[in-house]
Amino acid sequence: MIFQELIPKSLELRITVVGTRMFVAAIDPGASAVGADDWRKDKDLVQRFKPFEALPETVRNRIFNLLDRIGLNFATIDMI
Repeated sequence: MIFQELIPKSLELRITVVGTRMFVAAIDPGASAVGADDWRKDKDLVQRFKPFEALPETVRNRIFNLLDRIGLNFATIDMI
């Protein structure tokens, strides 16, 4: 098991990297019928992701650098 400290959040990002392209979507986890702890169990909420354009360029570059270092050309990252 992996345990994580509960962190209050108002927005959650799903970042998908495919090669040199990055796609970022946002979701409000508090809108979930199953609770904000794990919105992934709510199949309807997943359909309400919205494009998110405000990811800072420094964060984008660090993600690309990390994936280059570990040799991945596809990855998904969840951030709050």
